[in-house]
Amino acid sequence: MRLTGNFSIGVVLTTLFCAMLLAERSAVWGQQEADDKPIVLKNATIYSMGSEGTFVGSIVISDGKISAIGADDSKLDIPDDATEYDLAGCYITPGLIESRSKLWLTTAAGAEGNSRGELNAVDAIDPWSKDWQELASQGITSVYVQPGSSGLLGGYGAVLRVGPATSMDQIVLKGEAAVQAAIGVSTNSSQARHTQVGQLEKLLTDIKAKMEKDEKENEKKNSDDRKTSSSKSKKKKSGGKGKGKGKGKDREKDKDGEDKDETEKDGEDEDKEKDGKEDSEKDDADKKDEQLTPATIALRKVLKKELPLFVEVRHSDSLQKVLKLAEKFEIRIVVDGLSQSAGGIDKLVESGLPMVIGPLLGGANNGNQASRQDQRQEWLSNIGDSPFSLSGFARSARSSRMLRSQAAMAIRMGLDRDSVMAAITSNPARSLGIGDQVGSLEIGKSADIAVFAGDPLDPCSRTRLVISQGRVTFQSEVDQVNAISTAEAIELPQRLPQSYAIKTTRLLRDGQLTPGTITVKDGKIVSVNDKEVGDDVQLFDLGKTIVTPGLVMANSLLGQESSIVDANDSDTSHLRAVDAIDPGHEIIKRALKGGFVHVGVSPGTANTSPGVLGHVRLGASDFVADPTSASQFVLSNSARRNGRYPSSFNGQLRVINDLLEGRSVPSSVYLTPLMQDLLAEEKTDQVQAVAKGDRPAILVAESSLEIRTAIELAKERGLRAAILTNGRIGEFASQLSENKIGIIVPPLNGGEFDTQMDQIIMAQQAGASLAFAGQSPDGIRLTAALLVSRGLDPQAALQGLTEGGGQLAGMQNAGLTKGAHADFVVWSDMPLNLAARPLNVIVDGQVVSQK
Repeated sequence: MRLTGNFSIGVVLTTLFCAMLLAERSAVWGQQEADDKPIVLKNATIYSMGSEGTFVGSIVISDGKISAIGADDSKLDIPDDATEYDLAGCYITPGLIESRSKLWLTTAAGAEGNSRGELNAVDAIDPWSKDWQELASQGITSVYVQPGSSGLLGGYGAVLRVGPATSMDQIVLKGEAAVQAAIGVSTNSSQARHTQVGQLEKLLTDIKAKMEKDEKENEKKNSDDRKTSSSKSKKKKSGGKGKGKGKGKDREKDKDGEDKDETEKDGEDEDKEKDGKEDSEKDDADKKDEQLTPATIALRKVLKKELPLFVEVRHSDSLQKVLKLAEKFEIRIVVDGLSQSAGGIDKLVESGLPMVIGPLLGGANNGNQASRQDQRQEWLSNIGDSPFSLSGFARSARSSRMLRSQAAMAIRMGLDRDSVMAAITSNPARSLGIGDQVGSLEIGKSADIAVFAGDPLDPCSRTRLVISQGRVTFQSEVDQVNAISTAEAIELPQRLPQSYAIKTTRLLRDGQLTPGTITVKDGKIVSVNDKEVGDDVQLFDLGKTIVTPGLVMANSLLGQESSIVDANDSDTSHLRAVDAIDPGHEIIKRALKGGFVHVGVSPGTANTSPGVLGHVRLGASDFVADPTSASQFVLSNSARRNGRYPSSFNGQLRVINDLLEGRSVPSSVYLTPLMQDLLAEEKTDQVQAVAKGDRPAILVAESSLEIRTAIELAKERGLRAAILTNGRIGEFASQLSENKIGIIVPPLNGGEFDTQMDQIIMAQQAGASLAFAGQSPDGIRLTAALLVSRGLDPQAALQGLTEGGGQLAGMQNAGLTKGAHADFVVWSDMPLNLAARPLNVIVDGQVVSQK
């Protein structure tokens, strides 16, 4: 973003060059637009978000706008040359709107803040960015961008389109959509927040006083002008009556001839004088505006109600002060950034002011993020019918694609579906002043439309088609269309008998939902089948409720890295990660509440041979199911350190081979000879269990070289192996399949995780099994859901979240099998849907966590 009025020569030359190049490219774009045909979207369930409501029907698009919409095709005017899409079973919504994004902004501008109102988001646009493609693939067609939140008053935010662009006109939907302010975002000091509110209030007070003074002066001036004009008019009328005393005919002639011309001339002079004064007044006003500061100009527009003031707040005291400002100055305010401000929410709801809520979903690997969800859920349930919008408050351009995931989390936290749908369509359109163009599907509005092959608010539903201004910006072939579940989920009672059976038409086995009955006795599974049980067993019929095995975290530190990892030596093969785990840790409680029962506790990636994974069962009295379920070896850069052997990739490989062959590795830690011998023996025993095939090896690798080496190592040594990676694993799909090597998928945190997902899907489609790693239950489910939305077979994802993932990590009996512990979860919906929540988590046949 640039400072208003401050251009360097370089910026000017660059801007001119870009403008010429864009003009040349836009000519080609214009030719393409001229060839566009009308489009008809048929047979879909349409969420119009307008007066039409929800219905099954069709939409006709012509000249970039919606020309017809309705349930009866016979009443719609469908052009003969229209391109038709039969979308039976699909769901159509208005194009989604992200209320806080960084799309189209240059990297530097996305973080640039200001306190003087000097920035304008439009000045920071990079029209060559391709990041829009990943947002379009999620159904997003518009984004709101604004200056950073590091200062009090940043400047102007803008609404931008999501789609291919070759000129600024094609990107900018509304250039000045709001004025942006931030209170207490860059500080935790209550005194600093109080000072910022005081500064904003003083600015508004001074500007309002000046505006009122100017208005009075203008009224006085206009009144004086009217008096002067009236006086001149009277003089002219008086002068006309006193002219010549000639004969009647001559007077008649003067009246009808020369006097008439004189009157017209006087009128013209009066008009010229009036126009001249108006021009002079306008020039004076322009000169005054030129003398005003950018902050004054911006806040004048707010006080005149020309633009809303987007105020980002993070604390309850700031929120209450902002509400008082809105009331005092009677201005349009949008309260922004609400994810922590529980206090004052009742007053905000009562005020009726629009608000932007988020983020509700933390980082994919942030287990601690979940600890705030209960607090959020408590105050979110109180917002009622308030006109709120949702946002993930993107840290990068591409992270806005998580909008549907934020929506799913909002539903899980208790907000109803209709309100959440409005929060990503019609509500932001209205608060941003673009409701006359987008946000609902109505005749005459811009054809910004999203089509989904499943629940639009379920992030694992695939996007079928996206249209912006009547042009298709994204489309995909979808093999399966999933109807939205309308069945009521039934939960189990808090207390269960020692022996019982549960029956459901949707029991997850081998990654598929089938009818089944689980019979439990004394905490163990007696049988799993689809037959009736005897009269002596109490039966709980759950109807269509989904029941799954306890979910699996195949590789996790459970937030206790500092306790587990010993980085003094690169070879700590003897360390058992489970020995350092605190079963009462907050993240363990959150994981269990999130439906995860089985965890492969990892020794970390700081050492080349960091130690042994252990299988723990959360919520069980015998917490440690197997202290040595797998061993981990690290080929990635995370285990290389200067001053510690090995410090190179070749050295890491040499260490691992030596260990697998039974040779000890020199230690940098001083121990007595006796202790060295005992430790070497323990290390050898642990690694030889892997070399003999008694235990799987988890190989951590990131680069293509590391992955290739890991595969060759597993092949040459005959290891039962899985590779933990976010690298380009798809390049080795056939080799993984041939050698029966699985993939453990860590959280997708990278900026280009669409590419990462494509790599994983490629490997899975070639036959590689999947498991999931991470700290956060939401993050792991999100990773699985995003993979499905990208094209992964849902069965493979569900297998990876349950017994299939457990097998890769060396876990025994992590599924629903006879003789296994009765560990299962009753869900409100499919666990791949982030909106779903566990109704009951059962461990050893008893409820350990309930919604």
